Amino acid sequence: MTTSGNRHSAWPGAACLAWVLRHNRARVRHGVWLVASAKFLVPFAALVAMGGQLGWMLPANTMATPTRFVVEVVDTIGQPFSSRKFFSEPGVSPPRSARDQAATSTLLFAVWLSGAAAMFLRWWVRWRRVAKVVGDARPVFDGRVWAALRRLEARDGIKRPIPLVASGASLPPGVFGVWRPVLVWPRHLAGRLGPGQVDAILAHELSHVRRRDNLAAAIHQVVEAVFWFHPLAWWLGRRLVAEREQACDEAVLRWGGEPGAYAESILTTCRFAVESAPVGMVGVAGADLKRRMEQIMMNDKTRALTVWRKLLLTVMAST
Repeated sequence: MTTSGNRHSAWPGAACLAWVLRHNRARVRHGVWLVASAKFLVPFAALVAMGGQLGWMLPANTMATPTRFVVEVVDTIGQPFSSRKFFSEPGVSPPRSARDQAATSTLLFAVWLSGAAAMFLRWWVRWRRVAKVVGDARPVFDGRVWAALRRLEARDGIKRPIPLVASGASLPPGVFGVWRPVLVWPRHLAGRLGPGQVDAILAHELSHVRRRDNLAAAIHQVVEAVFWFHPLAWWLGRRLVAEREQACDEAVLRWGGEPGAYAESILTTCRFAVESAPVGMVGVAGADLKRRMEQIMMNDKTRALTVWRKLLLTVMAST
């Protein structure tokens, strides 16, 4: 099976499996979409590893023709744009049609590289912006929000306290950082929320931390940057965000959150926060707000996975 086949066969199976699991917990469907996203990177990761060995695996006369390797890269990454092999044996001039194909593929590679570089640059600029907000925020070591956060951490069994910082920026509450997450809290938001509402928002953020959602988001951002030309990569990103936020909403309600108060706390937070959650930060204000409000107020009880569904998940993840 070609690398392009691996990418294109992953998402229909994931879509079918997500539909089968539509009445199960959102965290399961999020895992399905995350596996489908990661499969985009498997051929690319293998390609990078192969490129790292290029210097000692190839003979010297082959190293003199780097265009060969460049077009091989395009042939792997740019599927289905360039799926034909057009190189002849080393030292033999290819026919004119093959040279034209090589020039076209090299141009496609340049276009892809420009797009990927622009995506990574855009991501880095936005990440630096949030990092500056976090750096300028004031660390919090007491007060109502801090006490509620520590109480909820103890309830959830989180042993390493999550740093809490108060920011004057008009951002919603959110978790920033992959390996050492920091909870960013708008400085004046607590005064607009009742005690139960503060607990609900904090419980949502702690769910992001437990699930390592920042890491999952970063993985898919790499997918979107590398495969910026692929509509499925962007569609998968929207599904991941939707299921991620629903999974955290379900976690809050399972811990005893009252649906009406929780929905009101999200709406109050969104009204207070002028800006949406930026790159590098996951928070309570993500995904389709109207759909989330409907799901929270319905508060449908999700079903646990049956044995055959667990088996189906295992089989689909291994293919």
